[in-house]
Amino acid sequence: MKKQIQYLDKEIIKIEIPGKKTLKGIIVEVGSDVFVLFDGKDYFYIPIAHIHQFQIDYVNEDGISMPSETTGLLNKTQDELTFDRVLALAVDIYSEIYVTGNQSLHGYISNIMSDYFVFQSPVYKTMYIGIEHLKWLIPYNHTEKPYGLSKQDFTIQSIPQELPNTFQMQIETMKDKFVVFNLGEKENHSGSVRAIKGQFVELQTARANANFLNLLHIKTIHY
Repeated sequence: MKKQIQYLDKEIIKIEIPGKKTLKGIIVEVGSDVFVLFDGKDYFYIPIAHIHQFQIDYVNEDGISMPSETTGLLNKTQDELTFDRVLALAVDIYSEIYVTGNQSLHGYISNIMSDYFVFQSPVYKTMYIGIEHLKWLIPYNHTEKPYGLSKQDFTIQSIPQELPNTFQMQIETMKDKFVVFNLGEKENHSGSVRAIKGQFVELQTARANANFLNLLHIKTIHY
């Protein structure tokens, strides 16, 4: 992949990701499955799987230039950059992430399992997020804190030492509990988990109706 995009060195590019969102910046590093984009302020770690398309921006109206020095997660490893490695390096670091909807999430990753991670958010508290649905990650700089809060200010539910290994197994532990899927984007994404039937989660919604959600399309979970 690196050899294939050498011609983009120091070029400004526009990247389109799911949700019709566009990011613009300079590619400062490319791993086997991740782009690192610098927009003049932040480093965006973007899984290549979520890049729909990109274009070179020859005009550069925003005057974006290469960072004067490498910062962020890039100076924490000499290993080949992969998105799994990015997640591991980001544990306990305040970050902004984007998964779904019209808003980013702010907080920090506390645990990483085989296909999901635990994200601690001052707004949503403990969240479970499928790794394949994470569209980007932006590490805060070392002086920033989400909402001006310290970790001691977060009211976070404690995490059991033993977490289920897969996202589906995590959902199975929530039987008969009230949960919110996908940030509650739709009214019928909140309710009590009744059962997992094959590829679908049976959710009892507000008027006691049964709604069946495809496991593959459950991106986030919080209580």
